[in-house]
Amino acid sequence: MQPGLISHSSTLEDVCSGELARMAAAFLEPAEFGHGDFILMADLTEQAFLENLKLRFSKGRIYTNIGEAVVSVNPYKQLSIYSEETVEEYRGRAMFERPPHLISLADSA
Repeated sequence: MQPGLISHSSTLEDVCSGELARMAAAFLEPAEFGHGDFILMADLTEQAFLENLKLRFSKGRIYTNIGEAVVSVNPYKQLSIYSEETVEEYRGRAMFERPPHLISLADSA
């Protein structure tokens, strides 16, 4: 492949780095799910923080990143988000290549 070209097998890490990767990852989830990473929020108030968590929780998104940390809201019910298939989706990927998940944090450790 020629330098500078992106193939279908390229990852975000191959194409981007640092802040650009974070911004690109924000588009992995539709806007209806709120911000997947609090670093990308324009309004960094406590109210905006809590409203984003509430929105994400209402849409079934219990994990939200703050940079390389993960915030989790306890759903108080069983979720099928810890399958072997889910683990494989996150394995070996940069933390910001997939939507926020505790597995991404564990894999990057």
